[in-house]
Amino acid sequence: MMADMGDVPASVKADGVRDVMADAKPIGDEVGDLLNAMIAGTHKPVAWPWPKLSAAARALMPGTVTLLCGEAGSTKSFMLLEAAALWHRQGIPVSVFELEEDRKYHLHRAMAQQANESRLLDHDWVQQNADLTLDYYRQVQPFLNTFKSCIWEAPDQQVTLDQLADWVRDRSKEGRRIVAIDPVTAAACNDKPWVADQKFIMAVKTIV
Repeated sequence: MMADMGDVPASVKADGVRDVMADAKPIGDEVGDLLNAMIAGTHKPVAWPWPKLSAAARALMPGTVTLLCGEAGSTKSFMLLEAAALWHRQGIPVSVFELEEDRKYHLHRAMAQQANESRLLDHDWVQQNADLTLDYYRQVQPFLNTFKSCIWEAPDQQVTLDQLADWVRDRSKEGRRIVAIDPVTAAACNDKPWVADQKFIMAVKTIV
């Protein structure tokens, strides 16, 4: 641009350079960009339904992969379902791929959680309290009608880790902020699971 300014005095050119530099920011200012995003509230963790867990873990930061671990039967899936329901109510785009049981099974559990009535999962109690059960269902049905679109299912097939990575990519392109797989250990394995696991984690980390 200087060559095109012709006979413009050097002092004017210098003033122009100073003006540009005053508005410029360093190339690759990653920390500055991060701090500005934190200040603006566009970079922050998603909160769990349990404040103490959110404060202690801050696990759901943008761009992170979080593993929820526990013994079989320790209610990990129940916990995830309750969290996903809250995020959906809050308008946070969430998707859950359920590799065990079908959508109906998980929506039934979500109904009991939303109604705050665990006996809705007891077949004998439901049969003996049909009217009350249906009242609960009518109250929760509007929520279930929208929440079911957040749940994918594959109860009768073994999904591979490559297929799950593709699913994560598709949901991410849709703008889902939280994408969960429950349980990822139910994915089909090959003869070198440690290699497949590492490949999957790296693929998902790249996507997010």
